[in-house]
Amino acid sequence: MVNKPFDYKTWCRKSSYHIPGCVIGHDKESPALKHFWQSWSKNILFNKERINSLPALNELYDPGWADEPCLVVAGGPSAYERMDDIGKAQAAGWRIVAVDKIYGALRAHGIRPDMTISLDSQDIVAEWFDGVPIDKTDKFGVCITSSLKTYDALDGGSVYPFAVVKSNKDFENVILQYFGRKYFSVRAGAIVTFDAVEFALWMGCDPIVTIGNELSYERIQDVPKRNSIKK
Repeated sequence: MVNKPFDYKTWCRKSSYHIPGCVIGHDKESPALKHFWQSWSKNILFNKERINSLPALNELYDPGWADEPCLVVAGGPSAYERMDDIGKAQAAGWRIVAVDKIYGALRAHGIRPDMTISLDSQDIVAEWFDGVPIDKTDKFGVCITSSLKTYDALDGGSVYPFAVVKSNKDFENVILQYFGRKYFSVRAGAIVTFDAVEFALWMGCDPIVTIGNELSYERIQDVPKRNSIKK
C-alpha cells in the first residue's frame, strides 16, 4: 500500500467520492439519514459558535507522517486484548490513530494516541472520556454533528472539527449554511474507524494496520438481529 498526502479539495469532491449504494447514509431515503437527521441538525445548532472558533481537521493534513507506519485502533475486543502489543508498536515508532471508544483504555495503559477520531452524534460518547486527564497535547478530530457533551468533555484538548462530504444535498446545505466548506475533511461517514483510516491516509502513512474491528461485540450472538452483519 502506498499512501501519499492528497489535496483535500480534490480528494473531497463528489466525483471522487460518491459511488451510489456503497456508502450508508447518503441516499435521502436511507434509514441512517432518517434516524440521525434530527440529532445531527440539533448538534450543529448547539455547536456552531464553538466549532467556528476551532481549526478544521484538514489543516493537519501534512506530509510529515509520510511513509511512517500507523496502527488504527478501533473499539473491539482484540484491541483490549493486545494493549501490550499496541504499546510496543508505539515505542517502535508507529503512529497511533484511535477511535473515541478505545481512548480511555489506551491512556490507562500508558498509550497516548497521536490522534483520536470521534464521529457518533450521541451523548454517550462523552462518557468514554470520563476520568481521563486531557490536555492540549491530546489531539481529537471531532465531527461537527457530534454531541455538545462530547465537545465539552474534550474541551481541555486540541480539537479539530470535521465534516463528512455527503452526496445528500439537503444535509450538505445545512453544513454550508453554518460553516461553508471549511470543515469538509473526510469522505467516509458511516463508521468511525473508516474516518480514522482516512485520516492516516491523508497523513501519508504507510503501512496502515487496523485492530479492534469486531464492532465491539464479543460474540456474534450479541449482535442485534436487525444488524445486517448477522443477516
